[in-house]
Amino acid sequence: MTSGAQIQRLLPRLRLLRIHDALYAATDSQQTASKATKELKRLLSAAIEENAVSDETIQQTADCLYDLKACDAAAGARVSRAVELRPNLYTRTLSGGVLWSFYVAGGWSTRRKKAIKSSCAAALNAFLDDLLAIQTDSARIANLDSVFRNLIVVGQCYRLPVSTRARLEQALLDARDSLVPALGHSQAIVNYVSALHSLRVRNETVAEDAATCFVTAASNHEMLSVGSLTKCIKLFQHWSVGPVGAERSVLDILTAQLLTPPPLLAKSPSALVKLYVAASRVPSTGVPATRRGIVPNTDESPDSRPDGEATTDESAPPASSNGVRNLSSLLLSHCCGILRRCNGRNLLLLYNSLSHHLLRDVKTAGSSSGGLSSCVRLVSAEVSDALALDASAEKAPSGPPLKLYDKHDLATLRRAAQVIGAIVETGPTDVTKSVERLLIQRFGVDPNTGK
Repeated sequence: MTSGAQIQRLLPRLRLLRIHDALYAATDSQQTASKATKELKRLLSAAIEENAVSDETIQQTADCLYDLKACDAAAGARVSRAVELRPNLYTRTLSGGVLWSFYVAGGWSTRRKKAIKSSCAAALNAFLDDLLAIQTDSARIANLDSVFRNLIVVGQCYRLPVSTRARLEQALLDARDSLVPALGHSQAIVNYVSALHSLRVRNETVAEDAATCFVTAASNHEMLSVGSLTKCIKLFQHWSVGPVGAERSVLDILTAQLLTPPPLLAKSPSALVKLYVAASRVPSTGVPATRRGIVPNTDESPDSRPDGEATTDESAPPASSNGVRNLSSLLLSHCCGILRRCNGRNLLLLYNSLSHHLLRDVKTAGSSSGGLSSCVRLVSAEVSDALALDASAEKAPSGPPLKLYDKHDLATLRRAAQVIGAIVETGPTDVTKSVERLLIQRFGVDPNTGK
């Protein structure tokens, strides 16, 4: 089998990693992610030397390596040399993984720098044309997700000139009447937020619209996964808008919008708990993980350096630790208001995320409040009632018992109860005792002895 054919067999399995890491274990290959990407790089190098790889396969492989954050300078150089020898690829606008490959392998090559700059400028101009077109034909919004994905790479390779950024922000404002309603009901909102953050859009109205679309999408609990919600919150956390020196975190804008949540979100326990779970997974401090060599998130004067020139500085302003804490506390208070409408699964997720929330904001940061303690008591009491209901199902007079929680769920609740009890210093909680009784009665396992 040729190297090109082996690449075609390996690519579908590696694409699963972009969706969910756990899915990789379900494939017929037992290789780890790192071994698989190394194998892909080896096969790509061999296929290029043998001239046994098509233009489309090179593009797909470059995109896959970019998605897995595995495109280093060596792999980028191989892709770049292969593209430069293929007129069908090199004469077109570079995009996606190929554009990133040129960037990481560019070095001091003036030719590659020009190719990167012209491709990024062309992608931005095409996006401006798309924004103008959707004002009269809103159906074209459905095709923008791939455009957003490419703009993420553009922002990482290219610093927008001041005039181009102003044109982009004005075009987004002009198209908001068509763009905002559509993105609020589309999974493309994730890539849209990523693109705005990558391009360093600083217009507050555009950021407010992005936050509004995110809240609308999050209100439908089946629209976005927990991972997508977490990703957006992280981007909001590290994205600032407004004039230099008076920046405002977009996460603060999101929190302000959620002070009075939209009716659909407020009436959906599943969506509200899911959003709280995502917020509890976001670190409260630090800087976002970035690719090596990415254009830094700084704003200099227009005269300090040539427009569009990239640097290798990885500096980025640290995120405010209060933003995600305030958001998590606000969402927790909203969840406490609808506890009676939460089912057993929602209570399990809420209680487990509460333990992570306390570990992050109370034990680590040492911050606490009366409102948070009150929420802990309310959630713990509701979980205790659910466990009592679950235990009563064992004594049903007829028919099979309807169990709320299995063995794994009970173990999760016990771990969360131990964490919460240790942080709030109450000792063994009622939840801990109820879970241990259920484990003994239902499964014959004493969690304290493991027998």
